Amino acid sequence: MSKQVFVKPTQDALVRFPKTMNILPDTGSYVQFNSYWRRRLRDGSVFISKPEKKIVEKEEEDFKEDKKGGRK
Repeated sequence: MSKQVFVKPTQDALVRFPKTMNILPDTGSYVQFNSYWRRRLRDGSVFISKPEKKIVEKEEEDFKEDKKGGRK
């Protein structure tokens, strides 16, 4: 299982989540650091960051829902 990291898109990069095709917000998001996100990091589309304090709680809750299959 891959680890969870917080990533943000680099300036002017439009990065999509592979399963949902939703756009990664400028504020960033927690993701499973799998081969897709490793490639985005390597090609310079995203960078690993620390989330803003108020974003952390909401993103962790959303991530847990996604992992359970609650959101599609």
